[in-house]
Amino acid sequence: MQQYDHSWLASQPSRSTLKTLRTARKRSSRVAATVIGAQLSTVVLAAEVPGIMSHPIVDPFNVGLFLILMQIGFTACVIIWYGRYAKKRLDPASLRFAAELKQRGDTTHSGGARP
Repeated sequence: MQQYDHSWLASQPSRSTLKTLRTARKRSSRVAATVIGAQLSTVVLAAEVPGIMSHPIVDPFNVGLFLILMQIGFTACVIIWYGRYAKKRLDPASLRFAAELKQRGDTTHSGGARP
């Protein structure tokens, strides 16, 4: 009779931890998709309708430059948001998961080898 190693099953997160991690992944994926969509829309506008992008707004600024500057600001805001979000939502979830593993006695997934 063959013996199976059940340590992998024991190292799996609980349902509540999985739910937390899935929710966190969905939210950050939506934000990432929005940022990528905004950047792609600017690229498509520049390639397909260059007349709109070169339309002047104020003497040195045109629509294209304005959109690029807006994207930089938007991306910076998203980076700041994600840093706060990770500290508030992801770090506690990963600490709970690590505590669950430690409580079960699993040392194989504890963040690397320890001396």
